[in-house]
Amino acid sequence: MILYIVWFLLKHTYEFLNKNNKENISTVKKRSTVVKKKIEQLEEKFILGDIDRSLYDKFNMKYRTELSQIEKEIENSGETLSNSEKFINNSVEVCSRINKIWCSGDYAQKVKLQKTVFPEGVMYDREKDEYRTSKVNSVIELISKQARVLESHKKRKDDFFVNLPLLVAGSRIELPTLGL
Repeated sequence: MILYIVWFLLKHTYEFLNKNNKENISTVKKRSTVVKKKIEQLEEKFILGDIDRSLYDKFNMKYRTELSQIEKEIENSGETLSNSEKFINNSVEVCSRINKIWCSGDYAQKVKLQKTVFPEGVMYDREKDEYRTSKVNSVIELISKQARVLESHKKRKDDFFVNLPLLVAGSRIELPTLGL
């Protein structure tokens, strides 16, 4: 049950966070298409002799620079995953087995897992003999919060059933009465 809830939350969080990214990528790709068309038209005009070499060089450099900037934007936008469900399923599966992965993993796997869970690292305070971290992976944090919420609901439900007998009136023997 908890895994389904975590999966559901991750899926909707991923979709929410990437909605704007998809729209931005689409807009940038359209701009790229427009600039490529301008370059083609410029080359055609030059070949046909409608413009001279200096004009061609001037606008060709302008359009190529613009296209290069657009391609950098596309590269930096972090194109969305083609199979987000596979990514989410894998994340939930890894998180559900994180303890086993840590215990059975070699040094390299433990370092990779630690960097995944604590992207900014883990620090040790000698004076207090405590480990500290400034940031936890957002997926792990989401799962942890959801697990605490579900655990508190489960505890309240368990407390209700444990205390249920106290809410029921005690039984006693009553004499039957006829015709009240």
